[in-house]
Amino acid sequence: MIEKLNEYSVKNRLWTMLIFAAVSAVGLFSLARLPIDAIPDITNVQVVVSAKTGALDPEQVEKTVTYYIETEMAGLPGVTDLRSLSKFGLSQVTVIFEDGTDVYRARQLVLERLQGAREQLPEGISPELGPISTGLGEVLLYTLEARPGSALAKKDEQSRLTYLRTVQDFIIRPYLKSSVSNVAEVDSIGGFKKEIHIDLIPSAMERHGVTIGGLRSRLETLGENYGGGYIERGGKQIIVRTDGTLDSIEAIRAIPVRLDVRGGAVRLGDLAAVREDHPQR
Repeated sequence: MIEKLNEYSVKNRLWTMLIFAAVSAVGLFSLARLPIDAIPDITNVQVVVSAKTGALDPEQVEKTVTYYIETEMAGLPGVTDLRSLSKFGLSQVTVIFEDGTDVYRARQLVLERLQGAREQLPEGISPELGPISTGLGEVLLYTLEARPGSALAKKDEQSRLTYLRTVQDFIIRPYLKSSVSNVAEVDSIGGFKKEIHIDLIPSAMERHGVTIGGLRSRLETLGENYGGGYIERGGKQIIVRTDGTLDSIEAIRAIPVRLDVRGGAVRLGDLAAVREDHPQR
């Protein structure tokens, strides 16, 4: 067979060169459009369900969150494996589907089952689906730093990192997600995420007759806005609303909690130390 092919090629040199040129052109054309990765992403079709569990310890996270999510995901069509992770503050369940499964259909199936699991989870825990991406899908890492010699660079480390994390979360991250196409997620790592900490003073609460439950119920609606309809007057409609926006620590400290025996307001600042801080890392 090889001898006949060699003989034909020698006798028909022109056709051999034409065929070689055509095959080479097709190869070069395909090579220019062939997606090539330095590290090919061989991750299987998977959907990640994550839930922030607050201050629950790993054992409670496993018993009250991860177990119920895994139970709901069991039996989904096309599922080949389930993996889970339970640690302080986080529950993560990875649902792995058969190769070739459409990832959007897989996410839809998981989301439908997830609705049933929400009713069995502790109050305040809301599981969410992770982005359509894997660890090999990272395309860019960047850092935010204070300009040398600027006022920000002269601040202490906590204040500087808190400011940079705030800029990342509320300016850079939304801009990247809205202006750069085909971005699955923009993750923020490091820095200090700003929080308002209310440190209760037990002796002051006892003196004013305020319980933790009563104070918590008073603060649950902190910062919320409500509508009150409208009032018609003089042929005009006057919209009624309440503005719960708080723009300073002093405004939070001045929130009235209850009235004392003389009818004066007992404010939050009389019962607790209100300050800006950050969550545990």
